Amino acid sequence: MVGHPARRRIESLVAATLAELGPVSRWITVTVDGADSAELDRVRVWLAEGRLTAAEAGRRLGPRIEEQDLPGWVSGWLVSARGRNGDTTTLAYPAMDPAEIAVGLASWLQDALADSGVSEPSPPCPGHPHPMVPTVHEAAPWWSCPAGNLVRPWQTHPITVT
Repeated sequence: MVGHPARRRIESLVAATLAELGPVSRWITVTVDGADSAELDRVRVWLAEGRLTAAEAGRRLGPRIEEQDLPGWVSGWLVSARGRNGDTTTLAYPAMDPAEIAVGLASWLQDALADSGVSEPSPPCPGHPHPMVPTVHEAAPWWSCPAGNLVRPWQTHPITVT
């Protein structure tokens, strides 16, 4: 599933997130390891039983989806981060809204950086000692102050993968 379009979407969102986190992101290595095999098996059963079709998923997701690609689109993909103090893993679901995926990855990677001993706020909140918080605003990833004020939209945008 190396060239799978769902994998490319997740990889693009990871790259955009790392760029947004700035220079401190060099302290961790992030990889997209592949779709979770148990979830792939579950989706294949749905397909075999006719409970899910590529046409239906394509209508919901937007891009045209080939039947053989469907399990990769609706399964969670393992994303790993390796830092100085160990590894952490999360699942990213390519069928979710890209802004939601990006914000989830950003929050997870901020935690991974902190767990790796990085104390520098990333990205720094203007005029404050803490990092900004990723949030979705008007279907786009934004940074906000933990006090609740929107600060700015992301400057890095993932490539569109269909």
